[in-house]
Formats: sequence, C-alpha cells, structure tokens
Amino acid sequence: MARKIVIGTIRPPQFCESEAKISKNDLRWFYGSRHNRFWRVMEEFSGERFETEGNLKRFSQKQSIGFIDIIKKCDRAKPSASDGDLRNIELIDIFSVINDNINDEIRIFFTSRQAAKWFNKSVADSGAKELIIMADNRLKPETRSFGGKTISALTLWSPSNRAARARPENWREQYGLLLD
Repeated sequence: MARKIVIGTIRPPQFCESEAKISKNDLRWFYGSRHNRFWRVMEEFSGERFETEGNLKRFSQKQSIGFIDIIKKCDRAKPSASDGDLRNIELIDIFSVINDNINDEIRIFFTSRQAAKWFNKSVADSGAKELIIMADNRLKPETRSFGGKTISALTLWSPSNRAARARPENWREQYGLLLD
C-alpha cells in the first residue's frame, strides 16, 4: 500500500488514445512522456536512471509512491495536454479511493493547482468537505485529519515542459519530499 500518492489530472492524449501515437522515447507509465520532467527530476534526487517502465515501477514501489489521475473521463477541445482544453469532465471519487486504501497516514502530491482544485471538487461532491485543501499551497504540506486518518497535501510545481518557469530550488524542495 502506497504511503505517498501523486495526483495528476489526466494523461496526455497520446497516452489515452491509440498506442500508435506514443513516441519511441515515451514510457507507458505515469509522466512517461518525453515532454514531461517528472522522472528527470526524480533521477536527480535518486541517482537512478529511469529508462524503462520496469525501472519506474520498481522505484515507485520501493519508495511507496502511488499514482492516480483525478479525471475519470473527459473530452478534449484540441488534441493537447493542456488542462484548459478539457471539456465534459467526470472526476473519480477520490474520497473513496483514499478512504479505502490508506490505513492511517498518507502524503498527497498534486502535479498542478488544477489537479488540487479538482481533488477539492471531488471530495466536496462526496461530502468530505473537511478534506478540502489550499490549491496554491506549494511551500509546506497542509495536514487534514478525518476518521483517525491523517492526510498531508502539497501542490508541486507542474512537471510539464509548458510550466518550466519553476526555479530549480523549488523543484528540489518539493520533489525531494517524495523520497523517504
């Protein structure tokens, strides 16, 4: 069971559609697009190389990191990875996922403010308003308790190339929290 969970919005269109659209340089795993910096940043911290899906999965399991997308299904206005192009969004019931899959404590890392906002909408829709977090919280994990469980949450600087305006210091501080 994961002690940390990375929550994103939805995979880029090439990962949601035909396998033929995936580049030979992409890995078929969360944040495996060659245009995403997540695993490159994690390589810096861990000293490991993530050249195969197997490497990513083993590292994630060893570090007790789970991955999930907050969006169950949606339409796209354009075939882009931008959250701004998403339409007719249906969210997963993240409260049930968390409630059913953690024992007593979990750390949540959102890959964008939008992922955090949709998390908040999902937990509010399920009646768990006590779990709503600040979507702009990027400096210190915010902690919530419910039913004897503790959740701490932090919004990471987005790992997408498009959001590359984050300073390296911010990446180191935030992404370093993912490692034990």
